[in-house]
Amino acid sequence: MSMSKGGIDRLIDQAQDRLAAQMRALHDHRLSRFPSPIEALFYSSLTAAVRFQAVHPRGEHIMPFLDREKWQDTDFEYLTIAAEMQVRVLDWPVDFLLGVSDFSGVKHYAVVECDGHDFHERTKEQAARDRSRDRRLQEAGFRVFRFTESELYRDPLGCAVEVHRWAETCWDAGLLS
Repeated sequence: MSMSKGGIDRLIDQAQDRLAAQMRALHDHRLSRFPSPIEALFYSSLTAAVRFQAVHPRGEHIMPFLDREKWQDTDFEYLTIAAEMQVRVLDWPVDFLLGVSDFSGVKHYAVVECDGHDFHERTKEQAARDRSRDRRLQEAGFRVFRFTESELYRDPLGCAVEVHRWAETCWDAGLLS
């Protein structure tokens, strides 16, 4: 017995409404914990991307680093993204430091910068400073993601999926070695 087209459309509408309400509540709760709305938006989007893209039966999740040394010594059974916000990396403050442990236990790191128009690329000097920092971070082994405020508001899930793809690639690298 098949469900009528109208029935599946209603199910999709209900699921979208419920998901939208959950995402709004999650984002509103996070707004108070983040220094800027675009950082809260990115983190909410990354949470959604991880939930939508999860392929492991136990799911995937984002966890705080909590104790970075303990995280360094932990091997995960499925993709886990460790996240810490507003930390110093190479003596610079970064918006997000992310870590992924691949299947063989090797740790991979990324930095995510959410660039508001008020503080980034308003002048040639600011743009040059940001690019110089990015190169230094990359030389030190960090993957750098830099999203503008416009990008984050135009396609928040797209930005987060880009970061999630990096995490999946890191995880898969351990399976191939």
